[in-house]
Amino acid sequence: MNGLRFKPTILAAMCASMLSACGGGDGNGASAPAGATPPNNSPALTGKAIDGYLVGAKVCLDVNTNGICDAGEPNGVTNAAGDYSIPFSGDAAGQRLLVQVTPDTRDLSRPEGFRFPAGFTLSAVAGTSTTQHISPLTTMVAAQMEAGMTEAEAIAAVQALLGGPVDPSANYVANGDASTATVAAQIVDKITSLAPNGSADAATVRSVLNAIVANGDVASVTKADVDAQATKPVYSQVDASQILASPLFSFVDAFMITLDGPTQRIEQIVDGQLKTTYQSRDLGGSVWKDHPLDKATSYPEPKVQFVMKPDGNWTSMITPADWRAPVTLSSIGRTLKGTDPVTGIGVTFEERSVDLSNQSTTLAVSGTLFGPDVSIYPALSTSFPAGTSGYLGIKSFAEDYVVLPLGYSNASCEFPYSQTGGCATTYSTRPNLPPYDPTRAPYDPNVPQNDPSLPSPLTSVQQLVGLSLVDSQVLQATVTVQPGGQASVRIDLDPRTSDDDKVFAATWKTYARNPNVLVFDIARSDAQLLTNYGDTAWPLVQGAKFILAIRNGQLQSGLLFPAGYGQRSVQFAKGLPSILTTPVPLESLPH
Repeated sequence: MNGLRFKPTILAAMCASMLSACGGGDGNGASAPAGATPPNNSPALTGKAIDGYLVGAKVCLDVNTNGICDAGEPNGVTNAAGDYSIPFSGDAAGQRLLVQVTPDTRDLSRPEGFRFPAGFTLSAVAGTSTTQHISPLTTMVAAQMEAGMTEAEAIAAVQALLGGPVDPSANYVANGDASTATVAAQIVDKITSLAPNGSADAATVRSVLNAIVANGDVASVTKADVDAQATKPVYSQVDASQILASPLFSFVDAFMITLDGPTQRIEQIVDGQLKTTYQSRDLGGSVWKDHPLDKATSYPEPKVQFVMKPDGNWTSMITPADWRAPVTLSSIGRTLKGTDPVTGIGVTFEERSVDLSNQSTTLAVSGTLFGPDVSIYPALSTSFPAGTSGYLGIKSFAEDYVVLPLGYSNASCEFPYSQTGGCATTYSTRPNLPPYDPTRAPYDPNVPQNDPSLPSPLTSVQQLVGLSLVDSQVLQATVTVQPGGQASVRIDLDPRTSDDDKVFAATWKTYARNPNVLVFDIARSDAQLLTNYGDTAWPLVQGAKFILAIRNGQLQSGLLFPAGYGQRSVQFAKGLPSILTTPVPLESLPH
């Protein structure tokens, strides 16, 4: 493949799963437990405890977040129909509800006389409703949140396991959803079969559930899978308004591929806005200096981009200064909510605390929305010392965030071109993007620079069907757009021969918000293969989608970050640990 740059990298073993089922439930038949019914006007949290309906199980609100029901925490016991009612007045949103199941707990879906072979705890993250069902599915969503995923991502992971758009917070027993009930029972049986010494504590349950998500099925999970999950950090939700009242620091990148000149991001709530600033350090220096807002901070970050607005139209060409503008907050509490200043799309910010003791320092390479610069991972081959703590900041959008980047990584061509044609610009004459080179004419985003062999003018993505297009920005591969929504992706490892090419199938469809956008569905295993040969496909492994779009007659490639996609950064309260900023000689990096 002509002009593509491939760079083998060491990738982080990152969990790409999804987030917690808060909220709702369906309110089917919730009543107070026998002998503990509060007056009708007493505030309470109510719902069902479900594998099948669970009778005689203790339910509590885990106020101190230690994973067990302690004395003094609001609690109750499920009645003969599996209903619970916990007296509670206040805002429980974001807190954890627990159901403690013992061998003496009766499961109405199991045969008479059945006893669970081990005790275990189910959980759910409370939402804004006072009715909250607690089941193996809500527990899996909560476990995925503790793995660092957003709620939307966790729900999607559970739905992928179930094979359809099932609401994890619903009462699947009352809904007559036998398929979901079967999977839920299999999950419980897997937990109890792997419980040590007759009891599965919260950590064991979490590790089993995250292993199920990682494997993609229940049956294949082994003790080794569970042990592997147990080594990963646990992220516990905290009050973002309190944590961000003071500045938090995150390691963005070692710009220009050297740990001698790191870049850090600083975030803080100031005057009702979440403000983000960047600082960089000179090579060999020790003083942090403000980084210009209009310049990229990370190797994978674009110089400019176009972003789709909710009405399907594209913004004008924007620079980093635009997408780093302060976010005015409409809600400041356990989570922060505001509006993206560029698109008007709703945005949410969360914070999770995390113990980083003995975890790899590569976890702290946050990067940007487009991912970290994984090429510097070999230089961060150490672990954080015992006692290192931090936070995980998660930013997510309420709608799909669709981006057409330019100046992304070191792409040999900014725009896709025909495999039988060629790039409209060479690397030396690529579009002159901000900050502009004064010796060249600035890039005009209204003047197409397409491969002359492509159909002209380009007015519809349907003109791409039947073509093989080289994309050196995102995929660093060739995508063939086939009729009927089918596609193939080819990674050309050696342009002199096709013997070692890697080829896999994909599918495409036009995007609902803009019919001149093709959205490609690439299996995560195949996306992982792309990242082995080029670093810019990293977001695809995390759940983003590759797109081809025609904007003002210009063919461009880009990324669709689904609603709820989490942009994550590991943060520190009092500056970056020295282990992240100590200079590393370039010659020490693998070549």
